[in-house]
Amino acid sequence: MKTNRNRMLKTAFFLKRQLTAAKGKLDLNTQEIRRELIIDLLFLKEYADRRAKDRRLTRKNQMGWMHVAGEISRTINYIARDFDAVEIKARLEALEKLLASEDEP
Repeated sequence: MKTNRNRMLKTAFFLKRQLTAAKGKLDLNTQEIRRELIIDLLFLKEYADRRAKDRRLTRKNQMGWMHVAGEISRTINYIARDFDAVEIKARLEALEKLLASEDEP
């Protein structure tokens, strides 16, 4: 049940990101979009941190989740520093793939 909640959290984040990208064609406040992305990524980082500390996982899986947490932190720093929409989209897509690969059984 907890796994379903975690999967729903990640799915909700990436769906929200896709909706934000679709709305990007309108004249939206980029500061607001960046703020929301950073807040959502912070929640994902907390999730990755919890998984990295989960003693039920193998050491290799824990290391993988540490890597995911680091990538999330780097993405947050990039979004806070720059707003190259193409680069942010590429980073978020890479992060989505990384999360999917770590969450496989």
